[in-house]
Amino acid sequence: MKICKKCGACQSDEKCFCVDCGEKLGASVSPEEEAKACRNVTEKVKKLERSGDDLSCSVFDRICGIGMLVMGAASGVLCLFPKLAGEGRGLLFTIFILGIVLGVSALTPKLAWELEKLKYSVSVESSEKASPSGFWLAFRKITVYGGAGLVLVMFAFAVYAVLRLYSI
Repeated sequence: MKICKKCGACQSDEKCFCVDCGEKLGASVSPEEEAKACRNVTEKVKKLERSGDDLSCSVFDRICGIGMLVMGAASGVLCLFPKLAGEGRGLLFTIFILGIVLGVSALTPKLAWELEKLKYSVSVESSEKASPSGFWLAFRKITVYGGAGLVLVMFAFAVYAVLRLYSI
């Protein structure tokens, strides 16, 4: 195998010029360098495959999901202390439920799709072969990001209400 010094493309030993950029190719690389180049290509292909998966969990999805789980858990803990939660206990409980459900949904999109397929299996034939529609994928993103915003605003409001209640 030969590697182009100009563009880095991998070429067969028979080639004298790079197919990608036209640069003259040098000598063949050592077997160790060839193995390293193959590993790099394999890693890049796997990364592209993961990024092309409609149900992959992006970094922002993970941040939103973890944030919602943390706010949901914190709200649940505050619900356990009636004196501290005061009249905002119902709101805190709502944040607890929303935070946990939406956080898990944000972190596990494949599980959400499997549950959706399970729902369809009752009424639709061959539902196990179904793939998510563009609408379902868009609605999932809206739910994750909108839910994260909603949970954040509700949590901030609940914290403000508790702080105001105790004049902190």
